[in-house]
Amino acid sequence: MIYSKTGRLYDLKVQPEKFASLTSWKSESDTIYYFHYYYDLHTGIKLLDAMDDVHWEHLRTDPTAKFLYENCNETFTWTLAHQIKTVIEEKRIAPEKVFIIVMDEVHENFLNTGLADLGILGVTVGVYNKLMKQTQVPEAIPSTHYKFSALSRNYRAWRLHVYAKLAEKNLLKDFRYSFYNIFPYGEVRYYDQATMLKDLGDTNFGQVNTTVDEWISKVPYTLDVNDNVLNKWGDVTYDAILAADFHLLIETHYDLFYYVPTQDRVYKRSLAPSSITEKTNKPIACCKPFIVFSTPYFLADVRQLGFETFSPYINESYDIETDNQKRLNMIVDEIERITNLPADEYNTLVENCHSIAVRNQQKLLFKKDNLQYNEKFNFLRDYFEPQSNIQIL
Repeated sequence: MIYSKTGRLYDLKVQPEKFASLTSWKSESDTIYYFHYYYDLHTGIKLLDAMDDVHWEHLRTDPTAKFLYENCNETFTWTLAHQIKTVIEEKRIAPEKVFIIVMDEVHENFLNTGLADLGILGVTVGVYNKLMKQTQVPEAIPSTHYKFSALSRNYRAWRLHVYAKLAEKNLLKDFRYSFYNIFPYGEVRYYDQATMLKDLGDTNFGQVNTTVDEWISKVPYTLDVNDNVLNKWGDVTYDAILAADFHLLIETHYDLFYYVPTQDRVYKRSLAPSSITEKTNKPIACCKPFIVFSTPYFLADVRQLGFETFSPYINESYDIETDNQKRLNMIVDEIERITNLPADEYNTLVENCHSIAVRNQQKLLFKKDNLQYNEKFNFLRDYFEPQSNIQIL
């Protein structure tokens, strides 16, 4: 049986009769104790409080008991290794009893390195890339044609900033794009025009001219009348990417300190790995080259996953710029350069980047079709729903 304090699972799909709240716990062999980072984020249950003393004692003394921590999401920072170390030491749990599932190999390597640096050896880390599994590789190509596409549904100040800068430079005329002013999770919240103007001030946008002000007044920008913003997997998002030569990839995080708890706000590569989500998978699946609006060294982590990026054809020096304002301006400058290329140079650029995009799509298909189950997680196989096809790598 799998037990958790809340009785709620997130990414893993298991048979309902094999998962229960700790309120119905009984001491038995092969017990799995489950914790998800969202327990902390949503309900304030810390990892050290994941169970009561009787359960920690059972985990500690029963040789068949295991602890399963899941974080297959973008809420992943340097703190996880320290939290695991604290649990192991304060609860006196053998590291070999701890199993952690993360979203990709970048997070896996980051966590393994962090644990090793803390002297914690023996924890098993595996990958469940649910977002890659759900990514489709479309076949149809829309007839409408743009130079760039961009998608944004979750409102954040820096996302507004980059769209406003593109509007200021009259570059959005060459875009197939969406931009929403909502928080789309749970009860949907909307951000008004006054909030957006204030956020531009907070990110040091500078003077908001008439063009930008008019663009903001027309938010939200939707792809079509049937665009369901709550469905991030809708065909309309793939169609938008397919309709353009390049994709401006708006990833989940741009300002690292939005979600990394630190006081000095000095960027360090060791603070968190990149969050490479379905937003990245989609242009790869659509065989499109991309420019990335994300945290520093994002492209380096994309390459760590085995994909290629588009230098020297696209200037990717923005990837190592840690100042958010400078990085954003470098991204917009490169979009402007590409947009204003003479037709023959533009077509050559598209052709050169396309050959890389084709290899990336093939790599994505290979990764999706050649998943090798991590046998160290075999203890979970009998718990999964029959049709879930979960692959922990």
